[in-house]
Formats: sequence, structure tokens, C-alpha cells
Amino acid sequence: MSSSRIPVHLITGFLGSGKTTFLNHFIRNFPGERVVVIENEVGKVNINGGLLSKETFQVEELTAGCLCCSLNTELIEVLERIHTQKDKIDRLIIETTGIADPEPVLLPFFSHPAVEAAFELIHTICLVDAENIEDWIIETEEAKKQIAVADVILINKSDLVQQDYLNLLTLEIRSINPMARVWTGSQGRFEVDPILEVIPHREETAARYFPKVEAASAANKHGMSTFTLIFDRPFQLQSLSNELWKLLVINAHQIYRVKGIIYANSYPVPVILQSVKNQLVMTDGEPDADGIPGQSKIVFIGKNLKKEAIQRIFSRHLIQG
Repeated sequence: MSSSRIPVHLITGFLGSGKTTFLNHFIRNFPGERVVVIENEVGKVNINGGLLSKETFQVEELTAGCLCCSLNTELIEVLERIHTQKDKIDRLIIETTGIADPEPVLLPFFSHPAVEAAFELIHTICLVDAENIEDWIIETEEAKKQIAVADVILINKSDLVQQDYLNLLTLEIRSINPMARVWTGSQGRFEVDPILEVIPHREETAARYFPKVEAASAANKHGMSTFTLIFDRPFQLQSLSNELWKLLVINAHQIYRVKGIIYANSYPVPVILQSVKNQLVMTDGEPDADGIPGQSKIVFIGKNLKKEAIQRIFSRHLIQG
């Protein structure tokens, strides 16, 4: 691998979505790579090893309970153990339990310095069951969060529903998370190359998808809020980051995901902003080709968010023209 960090893919999806079937298919797209899988399931659910060569992967099973319950030390311990074998590992895949809130699994990759230094979270992939996901969205908060924090959403079992319904379901999922790339498929089979191209924390990729979310509605029928803030003037970066961190801490139960590209006064490159729960990460993007600052765009996904109040917070930190 070109990076010194181990690339990580997180696979989530509610019960019956086809995560393990997709995982088997996903792994086979890395021939010759040494892949480690962290599997976290309720009960004993093994990957179908008969489909794979034992030389290409190994499984680390978490047995001390569901990752969604807390950021337990077992995950950190497994990551530390994997890192001691970094010269023998090319890729890490984490499959969560079907009832998992993905936020605690994501947090170490945003907030734990040793984990951030050793691993690069490429993206979060969410499988959804075309037949049952609407019921799960209504009945559970976890299903909505899995969709809300995903970078890629794969609507599985699409062959089991009518095309008209599939079209409406796709629109509904996009209303929860308009930032994600959405594909439909069946039997856990999806083209992997386009999925691997989705790297949302890299500026050029993020910019490519932002136009799709600018017209997102403020809320959908499930109480989920999605909106985009756009600013033409640059920000005072330090004061904005301080207040934004406070906003995330106070509203961690409501704000599920934030992604954005912002321009700051006297700062040479755009800043890539993203958060999971109350963890805020800002990284340097690529310089604009023409050297002229562009528009800042910040997307919020959460529950019952107040767009006007959040917009006022950002506006306070704009450089006065």
C-alpha cells in the first residue's frame, strides 16, 4: 500500500441486510492482499470461510459484547494487536452487528491519536434490506443512524421489490443522507471499484459530490434533518472551530454527521471539516487551481436540527467584508 497507515472499511447494516454476504464478495475483490476482518456479532456468526482462501484473510472476533453499547477497550486492543503486524497486513474491514449504533465504532478513528496515526478510515458502507428497511427506519434509531453516517449506501435485495417502490425507497434514503453515494443490487453483489473511489475526506472527492446536496430539504418524515450551509466570505478559523466544537458537544444526541469544505482568512488551502458525534476533525485540503477561494459548504445530518440557529453560529465567524 502507498500509505503507511492501514486502510479501513467499516460495513454496517441492520438485521437481515446482507452484510456478511457482501463482505465475502467485497474481500474477493482484493486478490493477493492480506485482509484482516474484525467481526462483531450478537451470537456466533462466522464468515463463510469456504468461499475464501485462508492465505488472504484472518478474522478477529470481538466477544466482550456489542460495539454499539460502548467504546469498549476490546476494539482498541484488537487494533493495537493488528498494528503490531502492520508489515503483514494490507487492509482492515470491520463488520458491525446488525443492531449497532455505528458512532462508537467510528469514534476511535476520529478521536484516538494512536488509532488515527496507524489506520486510515476510508469510508463507511451501509447495507440496507430493500424489503424491510422502511419498517426498521420507523421502529429503530440505529437503522437511521447507520444510513445517516454512511458514505456509501447499498440497497440490497432490490430484485425482491417492484421498481416503482425501489425508486421511492432510493429517494427516501437520499432524503436521510444526500451526501452518500447510493447503489442498488441483489444477493450482496455490487461493483466494488466505484465503491472504492468514494473517499469522502479527500477534498477533491468531497467537492465532486457537494452539488448533489445543496437542494436537500430541511427535514423528512422520520424527523431526520439534512441541510447545507453555503458562505461566500472566509471564516476566522480558530473562533469558528471553538464554537463548532461546543455545538457538537451540547447537541451530540442530535447531530449525527457533519461534513464540509470551508475557507479561512489568510489560510492557504481549504479546510476539510467532518465530525462524528462530538468529535470534530479539520484537515488541509488541496489548494484551488486558480488560487481564488471558493464557497464554503457545510452539510449537517441529524434529528430535529434547527438550521437557522446553526447558520447564525457560523455567520458570527465570517470575516467582515
